[in-house]
Amino acid sequence: VRDDGVMPVVVVAALVVWLSGTALVLWRLLCGVHQLNAIRRRAAQHAARAVLVSDDIDIPFVHGWPAARIIVPSSSASWTVEEWSGVLTHERAHIARGDVAAQWIRQLLFAVHWFNPAVRWMLARTDEACECACDDAVLVHGSPTIAYANTLLSLARGNWEYASAPVPTFASTSTIEKRLVALVDRNRVRRPTAHRDWLTPLLVGAFGGLAIALTMPRPVAAAQSKAPARHATAQAKPMVRAGGDTTEALLGLGELLTDTNPMVRQAATEALRSWGKKAVPALQPVAAGNDPARRRAARRAIALVSPDR
Repeated sequence: VRDDGVMPVVVVAALVVWLSGTALVLWRLLCGVHQLNAIRRRAAQHAARAVLVSDDIDIPFVHGWPAARIIVPSSSASWTVEEWSGVLTHERAHIARGDVAAQWIRQLLFAVHWFNPAVRWMLARTDEACECACDDAVLVHGSPTIAYANTLLSLARGNWEYASAPVPTFASTSTIEKRLVALVDRNRVRRPTAHRDWLTPLLVGAFGGLAIALTMPRPVAAAQSKAPARHATAQAKPMVRAGGDTTEALLGLGELLTDTNPMVRQAATEALRSWGKKAVPALQPVAAGNDPARRRAARRAIALVSPDR
């Protein structure tokens, strides 16, 4: 904002582009929801199982929250017992985890940060982690690994036209490769799905998006009072203030650099690297402070963005 209160043209243009992108993402989201609602209304109850059967889909998915239902394609009439077991166990794991609600929040986060590659990366990783957790539940349940992998591959060939809808699907081509690698990983620790398992990827995605938003360099507003022109020029540059929300966000990222979850560590690393050495002035006072935990977090962050110090 200039001294006369007028926003520069480039700021207005950027705001228009951002709002247009957000509106487009939300429109696609609502269209996908409308289409899946129509599929659920047309679906028929399976004669022997507590699922709905639809002629409109090729891939099973979970629809609705909190009244979630599993919807399977009409081709399920030819499924074997093992295929039925793998699909139903996987989809019930999605319901137990509350993944439909988590998908809604991730999609809304994407609508706000559609332009941000770091947020796109984090959401893709959380989707992979979500699907792998449900696959683990299938193997823990007793399904043979090879048989279940074949089920994944056969269903992944199906057509899915509702990628923008907030629903977890059984087989997505974007995650199938890493899921197959995880299935044959003998060192992977697997466990049954527990309620609220969805909190981990959800909180990682939400905190990561918030941290990136807080730490994104942005220009400081021009002084409202009259000042010499040389000061106004200096204030127009991005700057970091010690203390306040920015410093706390940077410290939070410094703490996450030692998190046990590699996805969390990677997200924190990318967010800090986007700052570079501009983060050092805000972190230096804390790195020299008396609080041991905050001091360690600040020094880790400084070492990452400015390794020569």
